[in-house]
Amino acid sequence: MLPAAGFFTVAQRDLHINVKEVAAVRFCLLAFGSHLLGVEGLLRLRVDSRVTMDVVNGFSSRSPALMGELRKLHAVAQQYRVMLRASWLPSVANVWADARSRQSDSHDWRISDTILSVLQRQYGPHTVDRFASPLNARCPRFNTKTHAPGTEAVNAMSVAWGGAENNWVYPPFHRAELVLAKIRADKATATIIVFVWGAQTWWAPAVAAANEA
Repeated sequence: MLPAAGFFTVAQRDLHINVKEVAAVRFCLLAFGSHLLGVEGLLRLRVDSRVTMDVVNGFSSRSPALMGELRKLHAVAQQYRVMLRASWLPSVANVWADARSRQSDSHDWRISDTILSVLQRQYGPHTVDRFASPLNARCPRFNTKTHAPGTEAVNAMSVAWGGAENNWVYPPFHRAELVLAKIRADKATATIIVFVWGAQTWWAPAVAAANEA
């Protein structure tokens, strides 16, 4: 099972729930796009909204907003050369996905534009944001915790950071030590944002390495 997750933007939050349900299907296709390339044919969807099932299968709605979202979904399906067929899954049988949809991400942080501009001028341009979401990514290329539209890789720790990359790294603070070890192991160039945490064993070596760079 490959999970995908994401959040609606501020502008999208006031959309009708039926529009957001269909948009979620589109975002899911985009999140798993790399798995769909070259796989043509019928793609079966399980959705816990009967409205979504009906409009996806019938490609019809009296709502202009919902038709607009359906057209976007159809364009993505054409891009991956798949036909969509939805079936209904009751919410009571969709416990795992329903629970994930209600979770917040306590590590979904974003540094202010002012501070980012200063760091970009001093240490940039950065080529890839290693701990991001589609909503808070600071580089066109980014890595995410789970599958999401536009991500270059899931789990930044599983890919190489070295070579010509100039990494932007704003990790969950409990992973700071692992991230610093990753930078050293990959001989990577990186700007990393962490708390001033002098009591941690990794703090002094990290400061020393930064001063040598």
